[in-house]
This record gives sequence, structure tokens and C-alpha cells, in this order.
Amino acid sequence: MTVLVFVRIAAFYWRMRRARVREMIRSHALLQTAYAELNKRVAERTADLSEANALLTKEVSEHTRAERTCAPCTTS
Repeated sequence: MTVLVFVRIAAFYWRMRRARVREMIRSHALLQTAYAELNKRVAERTADLSEANALLTKEVSEHTRAERTCAPCTTS
């Protein structure tokens, strides 16, 4: 009888252990997917910000050039 109890406890333990390992593997895969998605979003946002920064830099240059061109007009 005690051997049967031991076998049942051992079987239960191994079933629970396998379930935990499966859940850990599944969680790890989900985490990797989320991490890849986050990296993709960061790269997209960085590209958007770089483009916006380039446009603003160009606009500031144009305003600065226009001010220099018009500066003699306003001092007369």
C-alpha cells in the first residue's frame, strides 16, 4: 500500500513538473515575441523621430537664411 501511495505521489509530482516546464517554455516564447515587437516599434519610432528632426533642421536653416537675406531690408 505504501508503495502505491509513493507511486501516485511521484506520478502527480512529475505531471505537475511537466506542466510547469511547458508553461515556462510557453512564457519564454511569448516574452521573446513581445521583445521582438517592442524592438520593431522602437526602430520605427526612432526612424520617425529622425525624419522629423531632419525636416525641422532644414526648416530652421531656411528661416535663418531668410532672416539673413531680409536683414538688410529691415534696417533701411
